[in-house]
Amino acid sequence: MKKALICTCTFLTLIANASYAQKEKNAIVENVTKVNFLLPGLAHEHALGKASTIYLAAYMNMWTSQSLSFFGNWSSTVHFSPALDVSFRNYYNYKRRSGRGLRTEMNSLNYIAPAYMVTAIKISSATSTDIVHQIGVVWGFQRNYPGRFSLDFNIGAGYFFNAKGFSNNQSFWPMSQLTLGIWLKKKKK
Repeated sequence: MKKALICTCTFLTLIANASYAQKEKNAIVENVTKVNFLLPGLAHEHALGKASTIYLAAYMNMWTSQSLSFFGNWSSTVHFSPALDVSFRNYYNYKRRSGRGLRTEMNSLNYIAPAYMVTAIKISSATSTDIVHQIGVVWGFQRNYPGRFSLDFNIGAGYFFNAKGFSNNQSFWPMSQLTLGIWLKKKKK
């Protein structure tokens, strides 16, 4: 638990420092709000500096669990749980994409980010709800197309904790997320 507390404090310090950064006049990132339909929910990305944003998302997470019956048969169950993501995105490939004539508007770039994910998990009606945390670092890319379609994918590793009853509790575990949605900002003419 001590490792988890240290990781959480480090992450919150990074976010707090970034939130005091002044927005630069020649910023390459902008504010983006999206409605996601693959992981249903709402996401907002707020520009903090020239190439950095804070990303907040509230959504319904989907995950599966497996159980072995008394007769030796495996069964899988799909669960939906409310979740929240916070990450501090640092975009890095603006010059290369714009030099090739590729779209960079609406933060259509690659990023590296410290990330924090929290999910309220209830496995069955007989169990209580657990608040499960994962904190780590991800690499990802976001593409927001002119027709309003939005694609965001990231992958990395993080420390998984407070997951009572899970075999991977208090261990390092992969982090990954794919969201598909629609961005809501007014189109430029």
